[in-house]
Amino acid sequence: MVHHHLRPHQVEILNTILSNRQTAILGARQSVGKTTAVAYAALCMALGVVWRGQRIPPHDVQVVSRSQKHSQEIVRRINRMLGAFAVGVSQSRARADTLANPDLGSMERIALANGREIRAHAGDPAAIQGLTGSIIVDEIAANRHNPAEMLGQALPLTLAKEYYRIVLIGNASVRGDWWHAFWEGDKLDERERREQWALGRYTVHDAFPNGILPPHVEHLKRTQPEHHWRRWMLCEFLDAFNRAVPDEQLDAAQSGTARTPVGALTVLCVDPGGHFNPTGLVAVRAGGMAMDVLRAEYLYGPTVRKLDADESWLRAQLERVDQWVREFRPVKIIVDQSEFASALGKALRSKFGSMVELTPTTEISQQRQWSTMQSLLRDGRMSIPAGEAGAEIRGDLARLELDESARRFEAGKIVLPSTTAENGTHVLHCDLAAAAMLGTEFVHLGTGDAVELPTAPPMPKPSTLSEPMGLDVAPKRVAKPSLAMPWD
Repeated sequence: MVHHHLRPHQVEILNTILSNRQTAILGARQSVGKTTAVAYAALCMALGVVWRGQRIPPHDVQVVSRSQKHSQEIVRRINRMLGAFAVGVSQSRARADTLANPDLGSMERIALANGREIRAHAGDPAAIQGLTGSIIVDEIAANRHNPAEMLGQALPLTLAKEYYRIVLIGNASVRGDWWHAFWEGDKLDERERREQWALGRYTVHDAFPNGILPPHVEHLKRTQPEHHWRRWMLCEFLDAFNRAVPDEQLDAAQSGTARTPVGALTVLCVDPGGHFNPTGLVAVRAGGMAMDVLRAEYLYGPTVRKLDADESWLRAQLERVDQWVREFRPVKIIVDQSEFASALGKALRSKFGSMVELTPTTEISQQRQWSTMQSLLRDGRMSIPAGEAGAEIRGDLARLELDESARRFEAGKIVLPSTTAENGTHVLHCDLAAAAMLGTEFVHLGTGDAVELPTAPPMPKPSTLSEPMGLDVAPKRVAKPSLAMPWD
């Protein structure tokens, strides 16, 4: 059954984990099936297995990732496998996609009929103190906590029994950090440490060994800068620019306290996407030299160029903006307008009128906006949603880089790096961070300032195809679009 569901390199990952006490996996993003193989391994350990002559008794498995959401995704995948295998779970099962236990606080679990559990934990090393069993540490290079401390907390969990396993999983990071030293460090202690681990490196070519990449992967290769392809898909550790926003500033921004005064303006900021690139939608309240991000969301569209899919995608975006307008009642909708992504801006202008401002972003304007955002973050005058609600924009802000070799910019040039989205089909360009930067244009306004803004139109009707939307096709009436996109 395992061989039926796993590709050869995934079976190799599974064999490495079950055959060794300490395993480290370096893999390409969203292409080699790391999570699926590791989920199989977790299930085998929790159920108990005789693997190639070696008996592994059933025991608890702890899953840690950079956030609760990512840990839960592994647990959900294991749960789907349980359903596929028709393996029984205990009567405490609440529903098919997750087994929540209120006694576990922030953790979620699968409670097996044999009494063993697979638990998901947030990425804080303190979350696993006092636990035992095998432990899987996913995305260790992307965890905002010290990976050395995470490893220091994880190793003692596996000492109680000789069959307990520890698994480290990650993508290539940057030269000079802990994960790079773990894999390629040349110091004596680093070389000796590697000898204690079973290592597996899997690039995108391991997933497609015939040398022919699927069309969507070829597209990702063409749309990403070469160094991003080499890092994320070929598992190369490369030099990187300095991080623009340190973790301390992100932690302060997520403290949950509003920074703007009462009466500050609310603005919707839109960074339109295209095929393979999602749209970034951010609602901010700005004024009094402060800014609060109220909500930030990626909108994922189709990955094929078909007229009906493009129409549906445009209407779905309009519907989502329409919902936000009703909820946040903004005075402005700011759209980053370019010739490559102009349809959404034109459609928004057609629907919402002069409330919409189409603003082409240039290198100079983005640098000015970044300078303002940098000041807000540094001085604690910007907030973003706490917890999972702010995870996506926090991730974008954490990926921003500074090119300090650009001497014409005193504080360095802001760089918005590309990365493959978790769905494996889209490329992110820090679009939420870019959208939020548009909102910095309003932070200088005070609550009592006279603002020359057009009179806001009446609250708009839900989008229908009988309204003009700037499309060059004859409209047809369709059902109200939902967030469950037709191409999902």
